[in-house]
Amino acid sequence: MSGIRTLERTLQSYCDAGLIGASTERFIFFQKHQPGTALAKWREDISRWYGFEVMTDPGNVAYISFDRMAKKCTSDYIMFLEEDFLLVEPLQVVRQQLDNAIRLLSSGIDAVRMRHRWKFGSPYYSYNKKHMVQSQVFAMVSKMEDPEKGYGYRQSGSKLFIGDFLTKCVEEPATYCSNSTHVRFTTNPALYRTSWFRDVLGPRMYRPYLELEPSIKDWSVWKSGRYKLACSLGLFQHNRMDRSTSQADIDWWNQ
Repeated sequence: MSGIRTLERTLQSYCDAGLIGASTERFIFFQKHQPGTALAKWREDISRWYGFEVMTDPGNVAYISFDRMAKKCTSDYIMFLEEDFLLVEPLQVVRQQLDNAIRLLSSGIDAVRMRHRWKFGSPYYSYNKKHMVQSQVFAMVSKMEDPEKGYGYRQSGSKLFIGDFLTKCVEEPATYCSNSTHVRFTTNPALYRTSWFRDVLGPRMYRPYLELEPSIKDWSVWKSGRYKLACSLGLFQHNRMDRSTSQADIDWWNQ
């Protein structure tokens, strides 16, 4: 019954830190769902216990589930969280980060990344050591305790500074903004305007699992820089209990 411990701990972290209470709608989507099995019953029961409306599909629909949930959502803002993203900040920080994100979205930002900058968890494999290019550096804010001093690449020794393509758009809580020319799309936690996600990204969710992120990165409209993205402290750490993640990734970052 893979995933049980991770899901239960994740949902409890959302409850403990006030995220469930702060939301007006809650959906949970299970793919490869087999009604009547012990696993299906447990998932349905625990989800409803935490106040989620259960959505299912018998097939492996991958991120099509994002589009289906967005179409069902009637709230102004929507956040997608996979089952292994644990909430690792207390209620006060949760409120601060959500308030900041909603202000940004209401003033023209299209997406606010919510994976934690310091406690991001393993793996952080999206940014291969051999292929670090400018379009990926926005996520490197997660390793920059003081981004204004720039981030020094281990291999090239070059530094990228605030102002080149990254701006500090909010002083407190410290928040950094860029456009989609320099920011790769990720299915990691992010808060969106629901209508924007439905119109812009929803139709692009119908891609095989491993092709989704690269297809949006290479999409001409995304590459043009039309969309604006932000990253603040964040709230969520990738943390599974039911299967191993990449310790090698942690070791590399700690060199």
